[in-house]
Amino acid sequence: MQSVLLAIIIASIFNFYIGCLISPSEEKQQKGMTGFKAQTFIENFYPSFRDNYHFFSVFAIYFPAATGIMAGANISGDLKNSTTAIPKGTILGILVTTAVYLSVVWISGATVVRDADGVTLPMLLENSTAISNDGWLISSTFSSIFGSGTQYYAKPDCAFDNEKSCQYGIVNDSQIFNLISWWSPLVIAGVLTSTLSSALLSLVSAPKIFQSVAQDKLFPYIGYFSTGFRKGNSEPQKAYIFAFLLCCLVVLIGNLNAIASVISNFYLSTYALINFACFDNSFAKSPGFRPSFKYYHQWISLLGAILCVCVMFIISYQNALITFMFFGLLFFYMAHRKPDVNWGSSKQAHAYRRAIQSCQKLEKINEHVKNYRPQILVLCGNPASRPSLVDFAHAITKGNSLLVCGHVIPKKNGVHEMSSSVSILIQNLTKQIKTWFSNRRLKAFYFPLAAKNYRLGIQCLLQGSGLGKLKPNILFMGYKQNWDHKSALKDINDYFGIILDAFNSQMGVCILRNGKDGFDFSNLMMNNEKPIFYEDKNYVKKNTTTPPVKKGAPRPYTPRQPPHNPMKPSYADSLDALTLFSDGGSDFNICRNAKNMEKLTKEFGSDQIELLTTINVFRLKIEKGVIDIWWLYDDGGLSVLIPYLLTQSKSYLEGSKLRIFTLANNTANIDEDREKLEEMLLKFRIEYDEIIIVKDDGAKPKPETIHEFERIIGPFCVEAETLSEDQEGMISKTELNTNEVKTMKMLKIAEYLRQHSSESNLIVITLPVPKKELIGGTLYMAWLEIMTKNLPPSLFVRGNQTSVLTLYS
Repeated sequence: MQSVLLAIIIASIFNFYIGCLISPSEEKQQKGMTGFKAQTFIENFYPSFRDNYHFFSVFAIYFPAATGIMAGANISGDLKNSTTAIPKGTILGILVTTAVYLSVVWISGATVVRDADGVTLPMLLENSTAISNDGWLISSTFSSIFGSGTQYYAKPDCAFDNEKSCQYGIVNDSQIFNLISWWSPLVIAGVLTSTLSSALLSLVSAPKIFQSVAQDKLFPYIGYFSTGFRKGNSEPQKAYIFAFLLCCLVVLIGNLNAIASVISNFYLSTYALINFACFDNSFAKSPGFRPSFKYYHQWISLLGAILCVCVMFIISYQNALITFMFFGLLFFYMAHRKPDVNWGSSKQAHAYRRAIQSCQKLEKINEHVKNYRPQILVLCGNPASRPSLVDFAHAITKGNSLLVCGHVIPKKNGVHEMSSSVSILIQNLTKQIKTWFSNRRLKAFYFPLAAKNYRLGIQCLLQGSGLGKLKPNILFMGYKQNWDHKSALKDINDYFGIILDAFNSQMGVCILRNGKDGFDFSNLMMNNEKPIFYEDKNYVKKNTTTPPVKKGAPRPYTPRQPPHNPMKPSYADSLDALTLFSDGGSDFNICRNAKNMEKLTKEFGSDQIELLTTINVFRLKIEKGVIDIWWLYDDGGLSVLIPYLLTQSKSYLEGSKLRIFTLANNTANIDEDREKLEEMLLKFRIEYDEIIIVKDDGAKPKPETIHEFERIIGPFCVEAETLSEDQEGMISKTELNTNEVKTMKMLKIAEYLRQHSSESNLIVITLPVPKKELIGGTLYMAWLEIMTKNLPPSLFVRGNQTSVLTLYS
């Protein structure tokens, strides 16, 4: 079919060439055709614009005839070797069509006069002044080539009529091609064939593009056009009908010249975008953009884009501005909507390139305290099972500094071999956690790591997480709730060892205790699709992964199932259940609205809403909150900086009051110490509400405090002076005696905390630095336990002795 259409078009063109060589009949002469005459060519050579037309308005009318340049690209899927066929075919097509268009223009200008009335024949008159009708002086060189300029065509009477122009002539008659041709019906057939082929190409390709846009859900209210009329039919039948009706509306205008400038404007804007897209991909240095055209150059593409834009404004600056506004609105809409499609655009290549360049620039910059940012590595395991821990860390970074969620995946029985199952597991986890981050609007990075054991995995995270200067400088951990029994001794030693590893790595350490709730809600969240709760007042569950749950707490009913092998991808698949509650931070925020709370309660139930509240405790803003800072040791200022950041915007403690506590051994200088501390905080520009100096008179802790501490350490105490290898982590008499003074101080601090901070929303305490030679993991955990037991959420903070606050802005 295409060959037949092409044959008709070629025959029509040759019909024109044959007709121009035949002597015109009297009827054709009356309509302005003179045959090849030099004087006809001379008079038509110079411009004579009328009716407010000018060069670029005529260009706008003629330009759509040259828009077939994309024909090859539109059928690239049907070509056997598109990379070779499209460049060669396009260039050859441009050369052929350019030759045809130029020859038609020049032949028409040499054979038809400008004005004719259809009655009188064109008549040559003598003029000794050698000036043409249009007032252009004919040079001697031009006359020697094309003939004497002493003759001119007499204008018909209609040419002088301002109200009614001539009907015929090259300026007035749009059927000139038909007039010059040998057999006019063949021209009509060629015009119809050319029009139908171009129109059908557009009517077929445009609906397919429109259907793809509808399928990608880029714009609202067009989803109807994403399918055909029948199920399973991929043809864009609905889009075909829509395009047909739209074309009919345009055709009803009845004047091609009226819409030619608009059409040309959109074509030019399309070509400008295509040229700029080529330039942008080249400029982004994307390895995936590999143009095979030998003579391609990025700056030529940019020049083409600039020329298209310039011509748009020259043709019609009003249409150009409207076009720019239209595309601008589309751009901002797409940027705001962020559709879930991946086009592999140059924007992604630029983002990667800028990230690499920025990291390289950071490497050349020396660190300065003024530019210090807390870059946090949070040990959250699977983030979906400990969302509150990640939320708290994100309340500090807020997307303004680095937050890495480290997840160690140990091999069962301590044996680990890198295998395809491990890779599949990590890939599935990474993909789902990225979605989880996006749903909760968390700006963080996920770093899964398969290792032989938990301790080794954390050591690898401490050394390998980050890139260049974008490397964590703070290790953030959840408090180990289930440590107070002998069976957890190995876990205690690993936990204590991780703290030592962090300090040895010159990192700050933060340990967050969430009251009695803990952080691991995985067992409560995972029960197929929706947990079913019941109340069991006498049941208290304890295990090695989940903190003790108080009596009367919601209990999941879990059917018996065979245990999952943690190395199989099904472990990652459990995220579907884990993220039921924890992935929708924005969804949970609707609980602030009573109406939406009722709606959510109907969907989940009141017990599940209670669980949601516990999980998202660090996402709901607290009004008139209070943060107590117990600044016990100088750690470079991190103990003050972290709570200050928590009072800033986008934090659940935004706008909270800061109360700063410190201990004073010399009661006589309390006022002086307070003034010095106030002056220092003023210089550091830390806004606080109150400074409280606690008098430490050296008195012993209360007997009940000592008794509670002895109860905590009781299961771990041994009578021996020294410990054997299998007793590592237990508490010997020597260790107790060596740390007696320090232990009494910790107990006294615990009493101060209960006295002053039991009603605050967050307690920030300077973390005591452990010395492995003097203290073991169990005694150290007992210190932390007695200090924060039965208190609101408590955060232990200890910097690496590097200053993070400066007196200078």
